[in-house]
Amino acid sequence: MSAVAKHVFDDDYVPEPPPTAAEVRKVNHLVRRAVGLALLQQGSSRLGSLDQRFIGTDRILMRWAASIGSGLPSERWDDTVQIKLPPLDDATAVVVDRIIMAAPHEVRALVRSWYCTPTPVDTMARMRRISRRTLYLRWRAALEYMRARFRESDHAPLERLIRDLGE
Repeated sequence: MSAVAKHVFDDDYVPEPPPTAAEVRKVNHLVRRAVGLALLQQGSSRLGSLDQRFIGTDRILMRWAASIGSGLPSERWDDTVQIKLPPLDDATAVVVDRIIMAAPHEVRALVRSWYCTPTPVDTMARMRRISRRTLYLRWRAALEYMRARFRESDHAPLERLIRDLGE
């Protein structure tokens, strides 16, 4: 007879009580920590960290966002810390803008909100009715799409930027 069957027929068998909320929190904390350590071993320390192959595409899009502004001060208060990268030259900015405009709607909307607005990631996810994790996955997919389109362009300065940034 198995151990489980013995317990069912024992008169003194008492089932284990369900875990308390504190025990559940402790287990969840340990699981999150284990997942974090696994991500560190794979080279990704946080959800928003970028794979090495997307860093150049990210930099190009940041420079594109800096180049499409009017250069005038904004009426809207924005105290977020931002990296100040030099804008793209006009011709390259136009090529990148055309690539973005030709992108599927979801990619175009995500790139514009990610790089051209100070909207927090949580707010962007909430506006799209998706989780933060899903938003980061879509951002990486958008970077993959943009990276492929940048490589396909026949614009020499953009190709040089891609090459120089290690893509």
